[in-house]
Amino acid sequence: MSKGIKQIFKVMGVFLLGILGFPSCSKEEPDPLKLRFDPGAMMTAYGVPIAKYKVSGKVFTSSGKPITGIKVDVSFSPGWLYDFDGKSTTIHTTADGSFSAEFRNYPRDKVTISFTDVDGEKNQGDFQTQSITVSPKQVEKGDGVWFRGTYSVSSTVRLDKK
Repeated sequence: MSKGIKQIFKVMGVFLLGILGFPSCSKEEPDPLKLRFDPGAMMTAYGVPIAKYKVSGKVFTSSGKPITGIKVDVSFSPGWLYDFDGKSTTIHTTADGSFSAEFRNYPRDKVTISFTDVDGEKNQGDFQTQSITVSPKQVEKGDGVWFRGTYSVSSTVRLDKK
């Protein structure tokens, strides 16, 4: 077989393995039932590093009162509103204006958080949409292989009325 044909097969093999992936990169065999029923379980393609993100914060009016029901979208890249587990990265503020959730995604230098008032005048007024971009802070080291660690993303914002 000529070198050119061997090279084509090599490239095709790498391409197919990249597309098809492997069930896991961990040292343990994944439990298929856990992966199917547990949204916290993680399954990634072969060779893909992953990080865990703890996102939290509070949303207030410009006068300092907490706002409930604000939609908080956590975006790991433009338009990416789902984490590795297929879980939506959209959450809502509670009665005290706080929000928190955990997600798994590729390691990122920046995370964008958008705040949108979805109920209009119902909760203290109709507020302007605001987006911020923050740098995650590493709070736990990874395993030195594929898991890159746990990162904290925290923000407190004040929304102005429209």
